Amino acid sequence: MCEKEESALVCLGYTKREIGARLNISPETVKDRLESTLIKFNITKRTELRRLFANWDFSAWEQA
Repeated sequence: MCEKEESALVCLGYTKREIGARLNISPETVKDRLESTLIKFNITKRTELRRLFANWDFSAWEQA
């Protein structure tokens, strides 16, 4: 899975456990990938990620 999918699910308010279940990966893998994403954008919190992508269209991820 790509970081874009995980980022979208984070922005939709899913927990690491929910994201892991949805993408068939462990919550620990979600945590590691999320940390990598946050580092890439030089941010430290999920809320900052949500603000950064506030204008994204997440409808494709809400349906599944």
